[in-house]
Amino acid sequence: MDLEKAVKHRRDVWAANSITNALAYRNEHDKPYLSVITVMEILRGLHRDIDPAKAERFKLSAPANFQFLDVTTGVSYLASEIIGKLEDARMTIGIADSLIAATAIQHGLVLVTANRKHFQRVVDLGYSLTLQNWREK
Repeated sequence: MDLEKAVKHRRDVWAANSITNALAYRNEHDKPYLSVITVMEILRGLHRDIDPAKAERFKLSAPANFQFLDVTTGVSYLASEIIGKLEDARMTIGIADSLIAATAIQHGLVLVTANRKHFQRVVDLGYSLTLQNWREK
């Protein structure tokens, strides 16, 4: 099996697992939550790397499929604390991801991410943040 086929197979498995986990979530809950920071990151990627038309379709379809969580004053206070502690530990994750983590913590939500190692830094500081990777079974 060449590398290109192996990469495609891995992405197909990730996609299938993500869909399975998302459907299981929807069977038990209302629409999933999305931080407005996550929305920004998705749209940035669609505009830059994929197709601006897909960005427009996402903007039209997202409100029917997700509940949006705004950045509140409490979220910004918590994110600034996380950023400071991570900087002191020389383990930064960036402003956007600090806001995403703070949003999940503030609302008591599980943070679904393919980058568990990245967000684990917040957990390692002692914050109550549960991580899940829907690419895994």
